[in-house]
Amino acid sequence: EDIRTLEDWWPLAYPDPKYRYWVADQWQTSLNDAVQAKSDFTPFEVNIRCKNGMNRFFMAKAVNLEENFSGIHLVALFDITDHKLAQQELEKHRDHLAELVQDQTQKLMKNEQLWRLAIESSGDGVWDWDLQSNNVMFSKRWKEMLGYRDAEFENNFQAWSESVHPNDIDKIIKDKLQPFLEAKSANYSAEFRMRCKDGSYKWILARAMITDRDTQGNACRIVGTHTDIDVIKRMEQKALSANRAKSEFLANMSHEIRTPMNGVIGMVDVLLNTPLNEHQMHITRIIRDSAYTQLGILNDILDFSKI
Repeated sequence: EDIRTLEDWWPLAYPDPKYRYWVADQWQTSLNDAVQAKSDFTPFEVNIRCKNGMNRFFMAKAVNLEENFSGIHLVALFDITDHKLAQQELEKHRDHLAELVQDQTQKLMKNEQLWRLAIESSGDGVWDWDLQSNNVMFSKRWKEMLGYRDAEFENNFQAWSESVHPNDIDKIIKDKLQPFLEAKSANYSAEFRMRCKDGSYKWILARAMITDRDTQGNACRIVGTHTDIDVIKRMEQKALSANRAKSEFLANMSHEIRTPMNGVIGMVDVLLNTPLNEHQMHITRIIRDSAYTQLGILNDILDFSKI
């Protein structure tokens, strides 16, 4: 009842005029690009004001119902709010951790013991790697995060590498750690799974800074933190699973509708091959054309559900 026309929709969904004009321009640009390139509409993200006054994030997509988007097109909005909020929470945590690492690392040279206490009080674990001896100091909190007591986990690089998930270790060393040590990357930040004492795996966010270099500029010492991001990662996975479930449901429904539609088309074709007068032939062809149009729409919906 609140929305009867497209003109009613725009000011309610996008109360900010500047943002409303941006969305309208984005729609037109994407449609024009699709027509010129004869390709699919490029999805984009929008922030929509709901009836309850709250804003939610959606992924907007249009499915072509006529050639080159020249006429009617089906618009779909997929709610990605939960996934978006999980990403924002993760980014906020990353930014907070980056500031914490930078600030506390500067204080490390003055009072290392106080720095470690401050980090661990926030729930993060501290690690201190001496590259010359290859010894690594893992703090008590670092080990507790994985379910170990202080004496149950050895303080060396091998113990850490053997605890990282087999599918993650090579990528971490090649794409993250090695470029960082070779000064090709200013900061070290990596997400990976580590095996806990009970055999389960937990997602960890590791960040670090080089605190000491030799006369040639090579890294001698790295100090960093481990943050437990397992809950955030599981939230992301649940959000992705929910989106997949929606797509599968739409695909199944499309199949259920398309099957009888094919039956209608088949029977109409049979009917057209029987003796019919001119009026009957005209009506039957209308039925056939309408059925093919409806089937085309269903096929587009089915294809879109696979995205």
